[in-house]
Amino acid sequence: MKHFFLTVFVLTICAFVATGQESNVDPFKMEVEFYDVKGSEDRLEFSDKKGNTFRINKTPNSRGLYIKNNGNWVKHGVWYDLSDGIITKKTIFDFGKKNGLCVSYRKENGKPRRESPYVNNVLEGTVIDYRSNGRVSQKCDYVGGKRNGKCTNYREDGSIVTTQEYKNNKWHGMRIYYNSKGEAKSKDYYQNGKKVN
Repeated sequence: MKHFFLTVFVLTICAFVATGQESNVDPFKMEVEFYDVKGSEDRLEFSDKKGNTFRINKTPNSRGLYIKNNGNWVKHGVWYDLSDGIITKKTIFDFGKKNGLCVSYRKENGKPRRESPYVNNVLEGTVIDYRSNGRVSQKCDYVGGKRNGKCTNYREDGSIVTTQEYKNNKWHGMRIYYNSKGEAKSKDYYQNGKKVN
């Protein structure tokens, strides 16, 4: 049924393009299947009701929409990176800049490898790394594209190995190592990447 609706959607866009009418497309809600439906061709151009002009990108390695911005084509909406037809990354673009959650996936099982939040093309928020089994291996806070704040590393079983504080990509503050029972085994203090105790 989903395939049917995607086919109707693509054919509607193609009809609008052919007749010079406008479509009602939301580039931020595009699923990768849209690009696999007949009629969704690489470099096909169409406009929406707001007067924006879009161009489809459909290559073996990526799927997404470009939007014409000040005479230039820039990525806009959801973009997918592919390897042998398998999604390896999903990125949200807003007029050419990463803006939202970027998720990279493991090709072998489709599980997330990393989740990275972006604001205006800069890492901003908590980046989460995952093991191949889907469990979290690390969570680190980013501000202004650099590690700033807490970073926590986890064991296979989900227990915490270390916590450390960062400032401008350098250890800055307390670093604590925990044993497998969750007890603090050692504590060190750092300033600007250098151990001070």
